[in-house]
Amino acid sequence: ALIPHYTGGAIDDVTLRPPSPAAFRSTLGRLAGAAAFTAAATATRGGLFWVIGVRLNVRTRTRLFASLLKAEAGFFDAARLGDLVSRLSADTAAVSDNLSLQLNVLARSLIGGAVVLAFMVRASWRLSVLAGLVLPLVAAVSKVFGRIYRDLAKQSQAALADANAAAEEVLGTMATVKAHAAEGAARASYGAGLAAFASIQAASGRAYAAYALASTGLPALLATGVLAAGGDLVLAGRMSGGSLISFLLYQTSLSGTIQTLGDVFSAVSAAVG
Repeated sequence: ALIPHYTGGAIDDVTLRPPSPAAFRSTLGRLAGAAAFTAAATATRGGLFWVIGVRLNVRTRTRLFASLLKAEAGFFDAARLGDLVSRLSADTAAVSDNLSLQLNVLARSLIGGAVVLAFMVRASWRLSVLAGLVLPLVAAVSKVFGRIYRDLAKQSQAALADANAAAEEVLGTMATVKAHAAEGAARASYGAGLAAFASIQAASGRAYAAYALASTGLPALLATGVLAAGGDLVLAGRMSGGSLISFLLYQTSLSGTIQTLGDVFSAVSAAVG
């Protein structure tokens, strides 16, 4: 938020009459300091959440394995080895890695969004009200598509587990498969599982395309209205050109933050599905 603020201030320093070279250089210095602080904060946050992700991965695998060891013997007679291996390897990695990444992004987005919103209100509360109209719209879109992602993620995990189970069964009884010349049937069984998995992933891709269209298009349309209203304020002398540029940069940042929060919600829904 500081970078757009100082950017607009620097523009005002050279466009307002009379221009102030000294103020311009001072603002550039503060802009460079804000950029350095942002880079350091980003590096620190990324390193911390990397460590958190590793610990979450290890803890998830350990607890799942401990739960399997406590299960009754009859549970292993009913459960397929491929399903268990898939849950212990692929699913735990997907959940822990996804959650650590999304929590990192969530922390950045919430803190950055709150700071940007405060600067927006400070620059112009009228334009802030107009820009805030996108929040409930994107929230509604994220909720709908988050539910869709969660259902598709469950189906995808089940299909992949079925394919892994088929491969596990064939590889564990390879001598019997070759003795009965059943390679073709084994290939067809494994291929059917992968085809089901691919079909579900294709549906996920179509859902994401629809979500991206809505979550990107709505803020872009609203930005046009904000620019029109902000232009009227500048022409009326109630707002400087630099302040309008700062506000538009704030809005771009806030729109990106809102879209990111929607992506986080959808990704977490898929991961825990």
